[in-house]
Amino acid sequence: MSELDLKIFQAKKRLKTLQAQASKQQRKDDTRRKVLYGDAVLKLLEDLSEENQKIWVVKLHEKITRTTDRKFLKLVGPNIERSRRSGPCTSTKRDLANSRDIS
Repeated sequence: MSELDLKIFQAKKRLKTLQAQASKQQRKDDTRRKVLYGDAVLKLLEDLSEENQKIWVVKLHEKITRTTDRKFLKLVGPNIERSRRSGPCTSTKRDLANSRDIS
């Protein structure tokens, strides 16, 4: 391999490393953004009346569609249709606080 080929190989390897690092940082940033917005939403819910809390919690639950996520959060049914048929939401401020303890 010539010296030029070796430099090209090393540069490509370094580029791949930098791209992997950038991708990893983007995933971390995205996760942090979701956690921060999620926490802010939960804090906003705590400030609402109990009636408005129930309305907004139902709306939030409808947006959670992945079966594994719904199981993790102990939501009724694997999809939106089953959760709508289950009746009104009975979440309380205590339930909202418990859902924030995801550590």
